[in-house]
Amino acid sequence: MSGSRSAGEMTTPTFSCPRPRQEQQHNNNDDFSRNLLVDDQPHVQDNNSVQSQQWYLGPSSTWSFSRRVLAHLEEYVSPNAGTFPSTPLYLDGAAYRFDPEERRHQTCDPALDIAAGTTQTAPWPAFDHALYLFHTVQFRLGQILHFTDSEQSFSNLYSTLQDDCAPTEGHAPFQRAYILLILAFGRALLCHAHGGQSSAAPKGSQYAAEACSLLPTIHSPDQDNVLAIRVFGLAALYLQSLDMRVTAFEFAGRALRLCYVTGIHRGAASNVADEATRSSIDKLWWSVYMLDQHLSALMGAPSAVQDNDVTAQLPCADASSPQDAALGVQSACKVDEK
Repeated sequence: MSGSRSAGEMTTPTFSCPRPRQEQQHNNNDDFSRNLLVDDQPHVQDNNSVQSQQWYLGPSSTWSFSRRVLAHLEEYVSPNAGTFPSTPLYLDGAAYRFDPEERRHQTCDPALDIAAGTTQTAPWPAFDHALYLFHTVQFRLGQILHFTDSEQSFSNLYSTLQDDCAPTEGHAPFQRAYILLILAFGRALLCHAHGGQSSAAPKGSQYAAEACSLLPTIHSPDQDNVLAIRVFGLAALYLQSLDMRVTAFEFAGRALRLCYVTGIHRGAASNVADEATRSSIDKLWWSVYMLDQHLSALMGAPSAVQDNDVTAQLPCADASSPQDAALGVQSACKVDEK
């Protein structure tokens, strides 16, 4: 699906549903033409949005499949009805409260933030606990997706930024966003799901909201592009976990296109002599590749990657590291699927 909705809305959209086609328009009798869940109207209309948004029913999207099943049931249960007013279909920002925009107006003065009604910035944990969260993320996510850098890099960056309130003074926003996203993932992975309203944000989401508020909309020639790719990948993965599929897809696209700009889809640059660095860059590319392929399938969108243009070294399935072996197998499977 495609479209947008402001974060935090907890409304129940009303859709105009496509009707299953009544006649076969294909002369062939293949399985596709006989499929009752394939129709001639690949869009649904969101009548509850201000601009009456249209959403595309992608052929591989699980959201689209659910939409088509409901339309098919409606055709036979209530043939005269044209909408599903009571069916909750959560769009971006409806499942959880997550609003990075309010973070953009924060200051370093708590009194000013309270007076302006702005949510306070979450305090950073102690260094030892932050390192524990980093290892949690490495263990849970680093088995397949390699969006995090080494422990030493994290430690050095955390020590530098921990007491710095103003991220725009002296430090690039991607550095602070990288730390914040790791803290957000670590808190979420360590905490069990809690009951209550579905709008309750997961633990650590305040870190992710602040991280997203720091991300620039315009590319800077002075930014660390490899770090930016890591941050966009982490942001996409986090937002997908919040059921913010459109926004996650956009961030994955930014990571992918930045890979093209830097050329890491062709492998590490020839002037990178360190084998560990070259391997890390290759694994970063294949992590972005897998994320884009997965989110494209979930959205029902075509792939933006031409495999013939990719020459980055594929991790070996028989690599000594279990993480490298897992990445190699997963990457090879994604290539074979196409």
